[in-house]
Amino acid sequence: MSRNALVGLALLAAACTVRVEGEAEERARLAAAGRGFAPVLAQRPWPVLAEASPLADYLAFAELGSGELEAAWQRWAAALEQVPQAATQPTTAMVGLEHRLDGGAALDRTGLVLMSDAMNNLLLPGRLEALGVAALQAARARAAEFDAVRLRLQRQVTEAFLALAERDAELRLLERMRSVLATVVPSARARLQAGGASQSDLLQAEVALDRLDAELQGLQAGRPALLAVLGQRIGTRLAAATPALPELAPLREAEEASVGAALQRNPILRQRQREVAAALAEHEVAEWARLPGFSLRSLLMGDGMATLGAAVTLPFLRESAIDAAIRQAAASVRAAEAMQRQAANDAVAATVSACAEIRAAGRQGEVLSVRLLPHLRRAADVERVRWAAGGGAYATWAGVLLATLETERELVRLRARQHVARARLQEALGGLAEPSP
Repeated sequence: MSRNALVGLALLAAACTVRVEGEAEERARLAAAGRGFAPVLAQRPWPVLAEASPLADYLAFAELGSGELEAAWQRWAAALEQVPQAATQPTTAMVGLEHRLDGGAALDRTGLVLMSDAMNNLLLPGRLEALGVAALQAARARAAEFDAVRLRLQRQVTEAFLALAERDAELRLLERMRSVLATVVPSARARLQAGGASQSDLLQAEVALDRLDAELQGLQAGRPALLAVLGQRIGTRLAAATPALPELAPLREAEEASVGAALQRNPILRQRQREVAAALAEHEVAEWARLPGFSLRSLLMGDGMATLGAAVTLPFLRESAIDAAIRQAAASVRAAEAMQRQAANDAVAATVSACAEIRAAGRQGEVLSVRLLPHLRRAADVERVRWAAGGGAYATWAGVLLATLETERELVRLRARQHVARARLQEALGGLAEPSP
């Protein structure tokens, strides 16, 4: 073997890097997911939040400003940078001089030494590939963690948005009812003075108005707290916001078939699956420890003579430690598989529960809005006419009015509950479900 070949062999072995399949695609996904995090915080393309901004603007604002989401993305990026490190030889080439002290000519006894770093052995390409794959699987687990954090943030912002929208819808209903009762009290007082009504009618009207005012005050006093929660979810202080509450919507076709989708796209389940893959890859890395590592050394003497040396490790001397590491990796695999199994059960349960709630809210809302509410409104009109004509009792009219109000409020609550359930379903399905209108 020529001298150049000896030198080249030592250099090539020390510089060996294995290309891990899938790394480029993972880097492209990382870049796409973190595009908004590239500029510094002050220079990011923040959506302008107006008082009546839609939910989509709040979600976009929250994603840009969430420290937890950005930290999850940075952990993903850091884990991905481990891949080329793991897939490259842990050693490097070393150059030195060696002189033989035998009294001969200095040049003839002096040699140029090229060797691998004595602190690290050279690894076989298969072992390097196993290390690179393990690092990539760990990065994919961090990617699944990022997806889970993002979907959880979307659900939390949606819940806060809908809570404020529900409160505003209730306030509008109560204010509308108050405008009706505010005209009843002076009317009852006038009728009492004219002898057309009893003191009881006036007292009932005044009590109903007072109770309504008290409830209005309570709902209005609690609104700033809901506004603060929404601001906290998106990472800014909101001066004002009047979110719109979506109408009831039936269970969609994609949502009907969601149990199977949950087993494919649930973010927590995906994260657990990635963790199983990472644990399996680490187990393979542990198995590679049974094979020896090696080092190379070449010597080029001043007289033109060249030598090549090599050494291998003796893994059997550490057999008990290697076996323990393999058993440890196997236990990690079983633990990850158990968590994956639990995540699958949780994903199915969450999906079935959310679908049932969406379906139930739609069915109940249909009965309330299509059947009960029209009947109550007609009954209220009849009792109002009777009261105005002096032939009806205020208590009857008031009872029908309150029943109408409670039915409308229940519809508001159903709308909020259904779209919160839809947000939970969207989280469980990894974003598969269509967003609420």
